[in-house]
Amino acid sequence: MLKETDYFILSKLPAHSRFCAGLYLRTPFGVLMAMTVWILMGAVIIIAITRYIFSQHHPKWFINDQPSISKTAAFAPSDTFFTAGMNSIAICVFIAWAIGHGYNALKIEKVCKETNFDRTFAIIFNNVSLLLGLIQGITLSLAATVNLEISDYYHIVFSIAAFGSGALVFVSDSFGTSRWRKYSQSAIELGFYFKTRRVISVAVTTGSLWYLYLWLNKNSGFIVDEYVTQVVYVTTEHILVTFSFLYAPLYLFEIFDDENRKTLKE
Repeated sequence: MLKETDYFILSKLPAHSRFCAGLYLRTPFGVLMAMTVWILMGAVIIIAITRYIFSQHHPKWFINDQPSISKTAAFAPSDTFFTAGMNSIAICVFIAWAIGHGYNALKIEKVCKETNFDRTFAIIFNNVSLLLGLIQGITLSLAATVNLEISDYYHIVFSIAAFGSGALVFVSDSFGTSRWRKYSQSAIELGFYFKTRRVISVAVTTGSLWYLYLWLNKNSGFIVDEYVTQVVYVTTEHILVTFSFLYAPLYLFEIFDDENRKTLKE
């Protein structure tokens, strides 16, 4: 439900923020929750099913080895399933960051109007977060589409870009854009979802550095032997991916709770 104050604040926003804020205000709860559940559960399910299909059709890759997510998605028929599934996740991530940008844009304006909050840096970080979030969604789609068999070079580039932009946007959003939250009177905005997202941002950033180190040294066998090193590498990959897909759903949960609270108060 759009209020008169929402229309007034919307009119003050730049075109891209106004579009995202409109998306945030007009997206039905059911759509928000569907995207939340699909990002949260869909990615894990898609990766697990892809691995199962790959193991049934290419069992030789599991002999004294543990293939990475990229390898399990590189050959037919698992490649088609993985590409279709992860592109649907990428679209939801893309939309989630746009909604998150609109949510923050409105909150920044409202807090600035009600307090002495200097919105300059929060607006900058909100725009940077939007850009990085869109890059994350696009490069995730490209990494899922351009697999190792099509081009190992570009798949690696897109994968690094997806992980890197993800880590950067989590930090930018949770420590930069979030500056307005200190001036807010709402407990939900400094509550469980936000605090958890901050922990995730730190975990994904440090985890990405560890994962990069493992990737660069996975054939050296520096952890006991080459097989154990590969197991650690693949396990780290799955944990990092799972954590990476937790951030956007927690954002949507917060938005859902925030809107529910407004509805209950009206």
